[in-house]
Amino acid sequence: EHKVNKSDSSQWKQVRKNMKSVSSKMINHINKVFDPSTGNGQSIPVVAVDLPFQVVREVGSSVMFNGISSLNSNDVNGKDMGSKYPQHKKTLRTLSFAMDTVCRRYKKEVSLFLYSVPCDKYDLITITL
Repeated sequence: EHKVNKSDSSQWKQVRKNMKSVSSKMINHINKVFDPSTGNGQSIPVVAVDLPFQVVREVGSSVMFNGISSLNSNDVNGKDMGSKYPQHKKTLRTLSFAMDTVCRRYKKEVSLFLYSVPCDKYDLITITL
């Protein structure tokens, strides 16, 4: 059994304060993404792919942190996404072209949904151009 002392209480207050701040930032971001009046009036693009969600999530993370070119370039282990997932190489190449086409319409950043058809799940990503 753990007894709560003053230092635990002050740490907990800091955690709650940080969570409130992060939640507020997240809500503002989501509202900005979904509210057409804050942007250029365009809806959020959806790119549906026939890939497992695990691959979709990895692709999304790679693109957000390293750009679209990361789908065709080598990672720190010397593998590109096509080499990492050889059974999905053609789909990944097509996805790269589709995302490049979508991004050309925007000037600074674009948010889009990557939708995994087989898993019926999506990943919301934001790409800074």
